[in-house]
Amino acid sequence: YLPVDNNGNPDINKQKQIVRIIDAIDTKIENNIKIKNELEEIIQTIYGYWFLQFNFPDKNGRPYKSSGGKTIWNEILKKEIPEGWQVKTLDEITEQVNGFAFSSNNYVSKGQYKLYTIKNVQDGDIISKVDNYISELPTSMNSGCLLASSDIIMSLTGNVGRVGLVYEKNALLNQRVLKLKEKGVSKEFLYVLLRNDFMKMQIEKIASGTSQKNLSPIELGKIKIAMPPKEILEKFEHYTNGFVNKIVLNYQENEELKSLRDFLLPLLMNGQIKL
Repeated sequence: YLPVDNNGNPDINKQKQIVRIIDAIDTKIENNIKIKNELEEIIQTIYGYWFLQFNFPDKNGRPYKSSGGKTIWNEILKKEIPEGWQVKTLDEITEQVNGFAFSSNNYVSKGQYKLYTIKNVQDGDIISKVDNYISELPTSMNSGCLLASSDIIMSLTGNVGRVGLVYEKNALLNQRVLKLKEKGVSKEFLYVLLRNDFMKMQIEKIASGTSQKNLSPIELGKIKIAMPPKEILEKFEHYTNGFVNKIVLNYQENEELKSLRDFLLPLLMNGQIKL
């Protein structure tokens, strides 16, 4: 249906007004996506420069390695790392929650809780559309499977190691999806650690299976990484504090804008809302 004037002819002015309204919403959505991508790029760049190239600020505020900072050979990692750094496993800096095996007998087409599966976890993104819902929480389910805003989750089957940030309420962690909570590090540090290319290569190495890859949470927890001293981690947290929350808020605003657009368009087209 297209707006018409009193004579039954297409009302071009109203059509143009509708286009302007919808286009304004779409433009805001596109800008939010750009902002989110910029935030991701900034935090990845800082992480790579500090913790992969070892050019974190030294005591004089200069890039450590480029300014002649000492590195020593680490036999465990088989590479040189800055003096004073340690080797830790992923288990030492995270708490893991495995997804729950929900019974298909309890699935409903619409319900209070969404079930997040591996399909919902994309590379740095979460797809909000789900195939199944449930109405009541199983009594045997780990409470950690009820996801909260800014939770970090990872796919364990198929394209293993994909990481996304939760931005919805009432989403549940299904089996073959893992939640990782930071322990002794900032959420920003853990998020960017899990998303960088070095970690992805490590995950690919330990994933098993031929036709379909599977990642074991136990093996994931054994991955070893070079960890900087506390003061360097605190500096990183100072520079990146709030980045994850800003990304999550960006996602949430876009979902609201999409809902608003989809709600308004038919009402504008059939004249239920006057311009």
